[in-house]
Amino acid sequence: MPRGVPGVRSLAGGSRRDTAGGLEVVATPGHTAGHVAFLLADRGVLLAGDALWNIGRPSAGPRHLCADLDARRATLARLAGLDVATVGVAHGPPISDRVPARLAAVAARA
Repeated sequence: MPRGVPGVRSLAGGSRRDTAGGLEVVATPGHTAGHVAFLLADRGVLLAGDALWNIGRPSAGPRHLCADLDARRATLARLAGLDVATVGVAHGPPISDRVPARLAAVAARA
């Protein structure tokens, strides 16, 4: 088994951190096997990273940059079910209008 970087711990989906008033780690495999997002539920904010893009319109990003399309589909369906008002993405501006409908549309296109 490869050795990790000293002092660095992996983040597991479902774990919580005492950062920014309470941060939940959300497992979001698809782009990569270990990809995670961060949910600030009390603020209605999801930091989705590479799980979602917003260039032109919200999307899951290019398929050729996805390690596992089935995992990505499941991730997008799970993200569409979250109660959030703002989604920060790795590529493009935050998604902050019609968020539930837009996430549902991304999941439907996946």
